[in-house]
Amino acid sequence: MILRAVNIRKTFDRADNNTCGIIDVSITIRPAEYHCIFGTSGSGKSTILNILAGMLAPSSGSVYLDNMDIYSNKKFMRTSMRINSIGYIMQSASLLSNISVYDNIIFPLEIAKKQVNYRQVEDIINKLELSHLVDAYPKELSGGEYKRVTIARTIVSNPQIILADEPTSNLDEKNANIIRNIFEDLYLEGKGIVVATHDMKFIESHHIIHNIRNGKLYYAQKVCYG
Repeated sequence: MILRAVNIRKTFDRADNNTCGIIDVSITIRPAEYHCIFGTSGSGKSTILNILAGMLAPSSGSVYLDNMDIYSNKKFMRTSMRINSIGYIMQSASLLSNISVYDNIIFPLEIAKKQVNYRQVEDIINKLELSHLVDAYPKELSGGEYKRVTIARTIVSNPQIILADEPTSNLDEKNANIIRNIFEDLYLEGKGIVVATHDMKFIESHHIIHNIRNGKLYYAQKVCYG
């Protein structure tokens, strides 16, 4: 499965003028590729991810999932795509407050009417060090625990492409390290990964590094260690 953006541009209407959020951005995410997008706040990182996830239509340009132009389809088709093919971990993702951590994690499977693979769910819970929290409720979680549950909820559907917006922002080093490790594991499993971040510790072996400045995405390098 390949996700590809071609010359996407997004213009936002302002009271005084129109502002370009991103300008002619192109990026291709293939299986077993790990992309890191670095840039300052407001540079357009979140805009790129929102467009790739099918949540924000570009002003011009196209986004393809394999050969399908995702914005030529109805909104419900894009929602189905996010459930089945693309996992998106938003910076401000929210959990359902009235159900347990475990029920939050498996909730996407129930919505999609997918059979729950309990062994897979347990494996995800263990990797994210959440086993002692499965019966807790969201209000009882720390910020790092809350973020880890949102990640578990996203990857439980086994999406082939995973997008993450500042997944370690405002977290202590212990929680940040758990999250970096799970993304590395997903990459090694053959997932296509895109992380928009300020966190330079995400740079590991074979990652593809991009920088975004003034709405334009620049390919920096492919990092190869070892």
